[in-house]
Amino acid sequence: IAENFLNKGEAQQAWQNIRPLLDQYPERTEVLTIAGLSLLALHNNQRGSTLLQQAYRLKASPTIGLNLSSAYISLEQYQKAETLLRQLLAKQEPYAYQERLWHNLALTYDRLGDEKRAIATYQRAIQENPTYYLSHLHLAEIYYRHPEHKHLTLEYFTRAHRFCLECFEPIKRLAELYLELHRSPEAIALLQGFLQIEETSSAYRHKAQQLLQQAKQSDNEMFPLTLK
Repeated sequence: IAENFLNKGEAQQAWQNIRPLLDQYPERTEVLTIAGLSLLALHNNQRGSTLLQQAYRLKASPTIGLNLSSAYISLEQYQKAETLLRQLLAKQEPYAYQERLWHNLALTYDRLGDEKRAIATYQRAIQENPTYYLSHLHLAEIYYRHPEHKHLTLEYFTRAHRFCLECFEPIKRLAELYLELHRSPEAIALLQGFLQIEETSSAYRHKAQQLLQQAKQSDNEMFPLTLK
């Protein structure tokens, strides 16, 4: 149940469900991992990191290591994150989600301001899995910082949305970009399509409705109605 809440972006409910299990199963890696991730989502990064470190000591799997690297990044412990990720990438045993390791390594460089290495490493993640939307999304964010690359920003936000139609962040960023480019009808259509997805959480639905209202207001300002 807690994992389902976490996957839907409802971290508080996830934490409330997993918290009682920490005392009952203090050495269950699944419990420690879900609890740690819930706390990270709630911005309690230090305690979340501690729980994930406990899980990794019990079972040094790539999945737990990946989550621990995310905790290190949240705590701005970039050297620890890079070291851990390079160790995981150097392992010989196959890992089904190798692109996620490359993505977190790229994110480490991104947070350090090394855009050149970040771009190359995000591209490496995409090479592993061309449909991994997060790397497309973060590439778009890098290009967004540079107005001369507006076309690449639009391209990668569009790809991120295409590869995760139910994800709110690509929708939000693409809609915001459309509004900046004075393309409000496309922003409106994008948000209306998102709101038709039944599985959308109430929190994301509310945010999408707010952005849709903003897009419609922008559209009215661009094309005001006139009475003859």
